[in-house]
Amino acid sequence: MKTFEATGKTYEEALMAGLAQMGLPSEKVDVEVLEEGTKGFLGIGAKPYKLLLTKKDTPAIRAEEFLKNVTELMGLTVTFEITETEEALLINMQGDNQGILIGHRGETLDALQYLTSLQVNKGGKEYRRVTLDTEGYRAKREQTLIALAGRMAAKVQKSGRRMVLEPMNPYERRIIHGAVSTVKGATSSSTGVEPNRRVVISSTVPPTGGKEGSREGGRGGRNGRGGNRRGNGGRGNGGERRSRPAGERRPRLEDPPAIGGPVRREQAETAPKSEKSAVEQEILSANTGKRYGKIDI
Repeated sequence: MKTFEATGKTYEEALMAGLAQMGLPSEKVDVEVLEEGTKGFLGIGAKPYKLLLTKKDTPAIRAEEFLKNVTELMGLTVTFEITETEEALLINMQGDNQGILIGHRGETLDALQYLTSLQVNKGGKEYRRVTLDTEGYRAKREQTLIALAGRMAAKVQKSGRRMVLEPMNPYERRIIHGAVSTVKGATSSSTGVEPNRRVVISSTVPPTGGKEGSREGGRGGRNGRGGNRRGNGGRGNGGERRSRPAGERRPRLEDPPAIGGPVRREQAETAPKSEKSAVEQEILSANTGKRYGKIDI
């Protein structure tokens, strides 16, 4: 009910009747006197007061009504403390079970704040920034984000690699940007689209930590392979390659025997010839006849 006509013998009586019918306090109603009452003479010719009560439509009232309806549907009893300026609207909610209104990392609180902002600025000529808070959550979250920005900026300075943070709303991204701007050698920017827009922290100076570009010796520093990583050195003691005297040839391996490992040439030449196998001897003994003559093996 936005308007209501109330009547009463006096102004106060008409006003109280109208407020009771509308269910609103007097600060949320504009009152217009339609007819002024008169007492008449001995009650003769008396006229009652007639008032027109109109519900005020201000950003603060729209925000409170919207939040009151939502919290009642959630089964919560909440009171609202609203501070209104020309550019902003700060709403502090008080009551039991406020953790339900905050949600995981403030997601529920951010959603309520966004919807309330739509209601406040619907059809309005001037934009009002809405901030919704409960139990000091915004201040605690701000300190957490400032500490996070400091830690990430220090890591970026040391490693030289950029860091991409989790998605945040515009309010939290502004806090991160402000904190990073106070760190020398670090800068921040935003990437992506809502609701997955993130803050990227980058370094503006060379990295101050890490390993050196090369290591002398490598594995070859201790009678093995190696040298440094640039290719100096190789096999041998301390990365030096041992040269072979002129004329000396590396022993060559012969074809491996049926059983055993490879045999060097000098070993093969000095090794005694093996005796004929049993099959060869049997063939020789069979070829002693005159019919076929001798068969050479």
